[in-house]
This record gives sequence, C-alpha cells and structure tokens, in this order.
Amino acid sequence: MQGLYISEYLPPQYRLPKLAPNPFPTKYELGIDISPELDPDLASYFQSLIGIMCWMVKLGCIDIATKVSLLTLHLALSHEGHMDTSLQIMAYLGLHHNTCLFMDQIYPDINDDKFPVMDWKEFYGKVMEPISPNSQSPWENQHMHVHRQQQSCGGQTDQMFL
Repeated sequence: MQGLYISEYLPPQYRLPKLAPNPFPTKYELGIDISPELDPDLASYFQSLIGIMCWMVKLGCIDIATKVSLLTLHLALSHEGHMDTSLQIMAYLGLHHNTCLFMDQIYPDINDDKFPVMDWKEFYGKVMEPISPNSQSPWENQHMHVHRQQQSCGGQTDQMFL
C-alpha cells in the first residue's frame, strides 16, 4: 500500500528501493547531508513517515530504533537525503518483515585468568577524577521519585510509582 501511494503522489525521484539489505544506505552520513531541503508537502510526508516508524519501534521493531532516532533529529529541517533514507528504512522493513532478534539472557562464563593484568599508571600517571569542592557526598540528601505513565494503543493507561 505504501508503494502505491509513493508512486502515485510523490515525485518520481522518491521510490522504495528494490534492494534494501540495510536500514540505512551504505556510506551515508545524516549530519552532513547537503542535498536540497524538502518543500513543505514533502517535509510533512517525511515527518509522518518518522512518526509511523517511531510507533513501529514502540511496538517492538527495535532493529530500526537507532536509525529512526537519528532521523528524528532532522524533523525541523529535512533534506532530500533524509527522505531517501526514510524510504530505505521502509523498504528494508518490507523485505525483512519476519526477522527475529534473539536475546541471550545467560551470563557467559569468562575466565579472567586469560586476561593479563596491566599496570597503566606508568602510561597515564596519577590520574584522578576532578571533583568540585562544593559537591555533596554521593549519597547525601538524595531522593528520587519516579512516575511512569504508558498509554497503550488501545487507549488504556498503565501507571507505576516508584
């Protein structure tokens, strides 16, 4: 469905890539993108794509989390390269929609004897972390109150107080 909208309403230079082995195009740097700025209509479409991808990350598609968060930095001033990158992510998701990410919860048994003990004082000298003279002790008068509110897609709100 996304591909039909793109081919019908967006300019011809914006198409979903046929091959998308990675979420980001290789050798692309977001921060130094010098392509032309998007016009207001394309910028609005780019912003909606980023919103959709943010929801996808919240719903569990964590393989694109870093890439989407990098693109959100460019919502205010988006360029054509940013739009191309967002379409690359969508094409990647279309081609890799059944991927799984496995987390191993087992702590590895590491033999510390295999790692030599090194004395770095000769290299670094006497290094100490600078501490402000008017700083408090780490545990003095520390209070933390946390309120977490999460709204699910169904409109229900889960709350937790710590």
